[in-house]
Amino acid sequence: MAVIVHGPGQGERLNERIVVKVERPELSINEVDVGPDFEGPGPHFHKAHVDAFYVLEGRIAFTIGTKNVLAGPGTSVAVPPGIVHAFTNAGPGRACYLNIHAPDQGFIELLRRRIRGEEFDETEHDIWDVDEPSGRSEATLAGPGDGERFENRVRAITIRAAPPELALMELAVEPGWPGVEPHVHEAQVDSFFVLDGRLELTAEGEAVSAAPGTFIAVPPGTTHGLARAKAPARFLNFHAPDDRFADFIRSV
Repeated sequence: MAVIVHGPGQGERLNERIVVKVERPELSINEVDVGPDFEGPGPHFHKAHVDAFYVLEGRIAFTIGTKNVLAGPGTSVAVPPGIVHAFTNAGPGRACYLNIHAPDQGFIELLRRRIRGEEFDETEHDIWDVDEPSGRSEATLAGPGDGERFENRVRAITIRAAPPELALMELAVEPGWPGVEPHVHEAQVDSFFVLDGRLELTAEGEAVSAAPGTFIAVPPGTTHGLARAKAPARFLNFHAPDDRFADFIRSV
């Protein structure tokens, strides 16, 4: 099965902090667990990709342009290309977050090279450092429950961010939600991260039952669907690129 399924803690572990969940040209996602002494990268920007975050535990302090933002659990931040940003653990304890790069632009390989101690030009991987915070403070910030919300009796879909490179959504479903019929995306990676409950998915005829903390990535051209909900569940859904998917959700 071409689908990627990683349970809690699973994936390519780069070091004690970083676990890669998916690495594809369309996007990469890693789960990062940092202690209170984590200082994070200094001010930088990306010319050709979105740098997005979803805070799972703890608090992350972002500087976006010249604006400071404190993000707690359930908060997402999507920084578009060209916007200077930096981030660090705000403490007082550990913090855990998902970091999404869409498209990947070689970001995961950059992390590997850093960990190996190589000397290289980070602009090869679309990392452009600057001396200090500056420029526009443009990013899509969504706290718990924030975003464009579309709901009915058995499901709520919240669009948290939808730049051209990435649609980031949160779904909450109740028993009786009919799921999603098997379908194919020809040009998108369709990924999921389970927050609460269980997500039942089929891919190429095989069943996947995903508990909280499980990550699933469905490559383009792969038939997949979501099963009818038997119990409440809540999960993130990433489409990379967006390819008008957010507009489709708005239309239905």
